[in-house]
Amino acid sequence: MAITWNIEISNVNLQNGRGTVRATRTDSVSALEPRVHMLTNTPLQDAAARLKVLNTIKEWDEAAVEKATQIETFVDGLEQSAKVNLESWEETR
Repeated sequence: MAITWNIEISNVNLQNGRGTVRATRTDSVSALEPRVHMLTNTPLQDAAARLKVLNTIKEWDEAAVEKATQIETFVDGLEQSAKVNLESWEETR
């Protein structure tokens, strides 16, 4: 599994030390679309601010994975229920 992150920093304002950070996570093995996280007008002026940006991206990505897992579990349950229901119905036709 080759996971890469592409980071783009734009709209930098040197006077206030802020900019836009776009982080794109790509998994070359997965068929899923890359996950993109963007922070606009975010502080970048010092190491502490930059670390906060990285931690925010990590938190958002973990939340995205959790949400995708919950959706997959929900859909799997619905699909299994529909399968059982329809196959039972077929037996009574």
